[in-house]
Amino acid sequence: ELVESEGTRRVRIVQRGDRHGRSLYVAVLLPRERYGEDLRARIRAHLDRRTGATYVDDRISFLEEGAAALHYFCTSSAGPLALPDAGELAREIQDLSARWEDLFEAALVDRFGESEGALLADRYTEGFPELLRVATHPADAVRSVVAMEALAASGKPHFALYFDPGDDVREITTLDLFLPAPMLLSDLLPVVDGFGIRVVDAQQARIEPAGRPAAVVATLRVLPLGATQQDLDANVERLSAAIGAVLAGHVASDPLNGLVLGAGLDWREVDLVRAYLDYFLQIQGTLTRPYLLGVLLENPLAVRLLVQLHAARLAPRAEAAARDAEEARLRRA
Repeated sequence: ELVESEGTRRVRIVQRGDRHGRSLYVAVLLPRERYGEDLRARIRAHLDRRTGATYVDDRISFLEEGAAALHYFCTSSAGPLALPDAGELAREIQDLSARWEDLFEAALVDRFGESEGALLADRYTEGFPELLRVATHPADAVRSVVAMEALAASGKPHFALYFDPGDDVREITTLDLFLPAPMLLSDLLPVVDGFGIRVVDAQQARIEPAGRPAAVVATLRVLPLGATQQDLDANVERLSAAIGAVLAGHVASDPLNGLVLGAGLDWREVDLVRAYLDYFLQIQGTLTRPYLLGVLLENPLAVRLLVQLHAARLAPRAEAAARDAEEARLRRA
């Protein structure tokens, strides 16, 4: 099978196991330019985990048709190996050995369709610097493309929020901020901190797509903002609009913005609470701003109900009876 596969540009896998299940031979044939010692080690580690082998030996040979053949011999002294399904193992090794560019284009085609996905791949693949390729899974880079296209159309900052692939513990969330111009991290991080987001580390990179203005992406690794990707997707639009409003100078940058995530309010509702807080501080002189901020942030559900009560009382088109009933319900809550 290896001889028959010479000259192919695709990755091919040959798998053979003995009838007692104590040894497994896997050969991976791939174009020579894709071969690297890091890939060789990743496949070896994957086979080790996948089969439960106690020993994995590997060799490399280069064939005449510009191909590299990686040979892996897996054995176990502790009982039979967990022999993987040949099709599943082939797909897993295909993913391990695929180039970032190939996986990126495949993810774009899956999201946007054949023609538009190929167009976006041509536009963005070379624009991603090596720093981002190493740090960003190709599937997550699709979110970056969506944000970059929105940034090019509106000129306003856009955002992406996701868990790193393989992070089953969900210890870190990645927040990407796509900006039309560079911004000092010392100016950006206090804004993010005002939303109650705790940043673990941060870096900036420049993306230069073909036929689109270049942009800067600030990649922030932050403590979790939800338990699942669905939680993050539910928050990203509201959080993005709020951070964008602060960066544009429409609202203040202060800890009250923590109500966007804590109470599920949008930035206009938070600014309403801020206006009421400022008014209350003017008409009384006993309670301080830090104390009142702490009360509001520690009781997000009560703040949300107060905002809903405000909306119910002042709804311009509501019938009087319906408005009174809604107000009574919220007061009971």
